[in-house]
Amino acid sequence: MVSQRYKVVQPREILEFYRDLIEVSGFQLETAGVLKGCRKIWVLARIGHSATIQGNDVHDAYVLC
Repeated sequence: MVSQRYKVVQPREILEFYRDLIEVSGFQLETAGVLKGCRKIWVLARIGHSATIQGNDVHDAYVLC
């Protein structure tokens, strides 16, 4: 049973929302995917910061939505 407010949302709609949010924040979309029969949707974005550790080991920063 669901309420009257229940609405089926396609993964594409959610990814468009994340894409817009990421662009406003200045992030760069790296990859996205779905899990558990499209019940879980995730997006990985590079935030544009990196750090060099012990001379030449570069680590980029990401955010997982």
